[in-house]
Amino acid sequence: MKLSRRDLAITAAVSLATGAAAQTGPAPLTAEAQAVAAKDANQRASDILATFEIPISTEPAFRFQA
Repeated sequence: MKLSRRDLAITAAVSLATGAAAQTGPAPLTAEAQAVAAKDANQRASDILATFEIPISTEPAFRFQA
């Protein structure tokens, strides 16, 4: 297959344009969206930990004395 310089230039331009578009990441989250995401992550972690039963003997004392 023979490519002329014009075809090669068009192919390179299209390749660069699609490559640049593919490398852009998602838009950064706003502070409010980050807070909601953190709250949801904490709630999921809390729900997972609540499924485990922990005996009282493994709980540390609430008052430590040195």
